[in-house]
Amino acid sequence: MAEQARILELRVSATSLRNAASGERFPSLATVTAFVRVCLSLTPGAGKEVLSNWQQRWGHLTERAGDDGEEGAGGVREVPSARRPKGNLPAETDSFVGRDDDLRALAHRLERARLVTLTGIGGVGKSRLARRVAARRATAHRDGAWLVELAPVTDPEAVAWTVATALGVQEDDPSDAVAQLARQLRDRRMLLVLDNCEHALAACARLVDALLEAAPGLTVLATSRRSLGTAGEHVWPVAPLTVPDGGANGQATTNPAVQLFTNRAAAAWPDFSLTGANIGDVAELCRHLEGLPLSIELAARWTRTLSPRQIREHFLDRHRLRSSSPGGRARHQSLHTVLDHSHDLCSPGQRTLWARMSVFAGPVTAEDVCSVAGFDPLDADSALTALDSLVDQSIVVPVDTPTGRGYTLLETVRDYGHHRLAETKEQPLLRERHQEWFMALVHQAYTRSYGPDQACWLSRLRTSINDIRLALDNACHDGTDPEHVQVTAADLWQYWMVNGRLAEGRSRLERALSLSAKPTYSLCRALWACGYLAFVHGDHGVARDHAKRALEIARSLGNTESEYGARVLLALTTLGRGGLSRSLELAQGSWSTTDGSGFMRQLCASVTGLAYTLQGGLDEGMAWLARSREIAERHGEIWHHSYNLWAMGLNLLLRGDLSADGYLRHALSLKASIGDRLGIPAVVETLAWYAQEQGDDEHAALLLGGAEALWGTTAPRLFRFEGLVALHRGTHGRIREALGQERLVELMEQGRGLGFEDVVRVAVGD
Repeated sequence: MAEQARILELRVSATSLRNAASGERFPSLATVTAFVRVCLSLTPGAGKEVLSNWQQRWGHLTERAGDDGEEGAGGVREVPSARRPKGNLPAETDSFVGRDDDLRALAHRLERARLVTLTGIGGVGKSRLARRVAARRATAHRDGAWLVELAPVTDPEAVAWTVATALGVQEDDPSDAVAQLARQLRDRRMLLVLDNCEHALAACARLVDALLEAAPGLTVLATSRRSLGTAGEHVWPVAPLTVPDGGANGQATTNPAVQLFTNRAAAAWPDFSLTGANIGDVAELCRHLEGLPLSIELAARWTRTLSPRQIREHFLDRHRLRSSSPGGRARHQSLHTVLDHSHDLCSPGQRTLWARMSVFAGPVTAEDVCSVAGFDPLDADSALTALDSLVDQSIVVPVDTPTGRGYTLLETVRDYGHHRLAETKEQPLLRERHQEWFMALVHQAYTRSYGPDQACWLSRLRTSINDIRLALDNACHDGTDPEHVQVTAADLWQYWMVNGRLAEGRSRLERALSLSAKPTYSLCRALWACGYLAFVHGDHGVARDHAKRALEIARSLGNTESEYGARVLLALTTLGRGGLSRSLELAQGSWSTTDGSGFMRQLCASVTGLAYTLQGGLDEGMAWLARSREIAERHGEIWHHSYNLWAMGLNLLLRGDLSADGYLRHALSLKASIGDRLGIPAVVETLAWYAQEQGDDEHAALLLGGAEALWGTTAPRLFRFEGLVALHRGTHGRIREALGQERLVELMEQGRGLGFEDVVRVAVGD
């Protein structure tokens, strides 16, 4: 069949035809088309009439699919796959009420404006409107709609990192996050939603300017209490919902403010309904609440204990008191009145917790709340009870996190709690408890993650990363013991690795290193961590310098463990720069200096095995890699074990051993289980090499494109590892020779267009 395909000048590999015939792998439509044409050409009597019938049937299929098909092999149009919007917009958990005119006008505005900023006071509904607009416009952008939450960001320098994290793009240069983020997005066609820009307005403005200039296909929808003030900005003031006038109550039933109150009241109290007896009170309450959605939603929760008339009377009494107070603001006092009244309805313990929770960046777990905010007059049990009540009153918002249920405060509610906290004079104590708890959490995760609970601890760090960042920032500003800051920053190295946040990790480690040059164990740890991240980032010279300095300090301290780690890092950096013999010498010398059985021992065996493998000593390499696997399996470690399996697959691939496929797929499965965004591209790339060796050049090209897209979100291709980059170039050249430049470019472009999860599925043959 392959020979017949060559005669017919069909660009399809023998492996692709074999897989199509056996059902071993789901074929592409181009492969199906080529397979059918080959079969028809080999069938006696199957002349032009049979081929015409086939093409006619295919035409019926493409007509049903629509007119978006693309030209496939042999001039047959391919049926397009169902389009799945890209992005990270969260699903709505309750109904969206009103604002039809805003939705239509903003959709039209975003067709011709590249920067639109929704402005308005807190609680007016900017964030909710932006998300609804973005959801409607997502499919108009090739790369979808992406939401970046900026409310937890307190450091202006962290704005670019936060955006990069949300978008999953690579950080090339830790010294200029804005410029390198602009480079990464230059070819994207996407809608970027920046929510709550007011906390770092100048930093957001600089970032938006840089991104819009660099990426012509980018559109930005921002929300802020103030405009960004940048060139080309279209400001869209978000007004409160319209409220019913004082006329007939019958017209009030269709009023957006009344509808919102009714909807949320029914959610809080299922027996609630709008009736002739209560519609007047609801309408008047909505007028006094000035149509502010947050005010209306909070007031609606009170229907479980109060009738609409009682809510209205309580509100009016409180509102008159606030309006008559000195310095009271006339405009939109209703929100403050509602928050005051919500505060009054809370028990003393609930009020205390509301104020104390304003110290969190969020989201946080119940354990975080109890540990940081659970002190006199609250103990752990009463803090949990108060938390449950605040969730019930919609003061605290439950959210999904990587570790399950989490909790956060809306920005306006947090601001109110922060104001109340300032009145108690507990702020310094809360800041100290917050810092101590989250820095201790980092150390706990570090010490316990080497083992079967590794995935759980990585998820825990993902849940708490906003508060960990806040704790580190506060520690650097507050004069905390530099050694404590350095060891905490070092403890996070694996988190930055797994999540592909190399530039941020390096930047925070460099900042910690700058606090003190005193030769201590903490400094040694921070140098090692920063060097390891620099190596993976492809900055091998910096990595080597850090490793040498760490080795000097470890020797002066007589710390055998740190000295061993520094030696292994030196071996790794030497291997990355192509020094195979010297790397072997360093790694084997390190192995002989200790008889421990932990991560460094495991890493040392892997480095030795990889060095032998790339040098051609495949048997010796596999023996060392097997030692690393034995250590990993004994401890139940996953992350580095998956890298070691990848190296074993590479070793077998270089032998021409078909069992390499099983090792590589196992490695990919483990990496996917812990969300290892940095390691997955390396395995996908190597599976492309395997496919090419098996003659499936089309599948190999598709995987190379997918791997290239993933490398763009995490690290330089193959970590700029000289031996591995050489293997990539050889594979790429052979595929180009087999398929031709045009077909190679076409398939790699298809691979680049796959999302992260789709690349993994294609790589494992799903």
